[in-house]
Amino acid sequence: MNRRILHLAATLGFYLLSLAVIGSVIVKGNLVLSHGVECRFKATGYDPSDPLRGRYVRFQAQVETPVIDKALLDEWNAKAYFQLSETPDETGFTQVLRCAAKPTDEGLWIGPVKTEIHHSLSWSDKKEGENWEDFEKRRKQSPKVARAILPEKFYAHEKLAPELDQRLRRPGSSAVAIYRAYKGSILLTDFQVTP
Repeated sequence: MNRRILHLAATLGFYLLSLAVIGSVIVKGNLVLSHGVECRFKATGYDPSDPLRGRYVRFQAQVETPVIDKALLDEWNAKAYFQLSETPDETGFTQVLRCAAKPTDEGLWIGPVKTEIHHSLSWSDKKEGENWEDFEKRRKQSPKVARAILPEKFYAHEKLAPELDQRLRRPGSSAVAIYRAYKGSILLTDFQVTP
């Protein structure tokens, strides 16, 4: 009898814990959607055509800022927080104000996000005829920037995903990923693709 009660109590506890975890994920996502600030970023997108996960469009928005806390300057890969402007700039996009190891109480923060911190010049900025030693000196003198990519899947109708993929691959097309951010979390809510 005691074994049976213990088994029943353990099973019931497992189910209640599972429901609590699932419920917290749903509540957190709902809070972001209902109270979050709209953020717009330039993005790239494509349809990976995954037979196991269905047809969807994967958008990647890159956030970047040269304002980095000193604690992160010597890092290359870090989990960092990004402070975003709560109002869009004159172009309609959200500005990334700074990158920090820990968020402060003021402003809109997202994170922790996997972040790369490196010099603003990359190998593609090497001038024609410039030798590698001179370029490396110039690259190391360039200011450092923090970059993070916000990947998200946007599930689309089976027939819509390939069409979106074709529109995104056209020359001159551009995409805008529209997110909502609230208390460190950020969710992709919509996107716009211009021909």
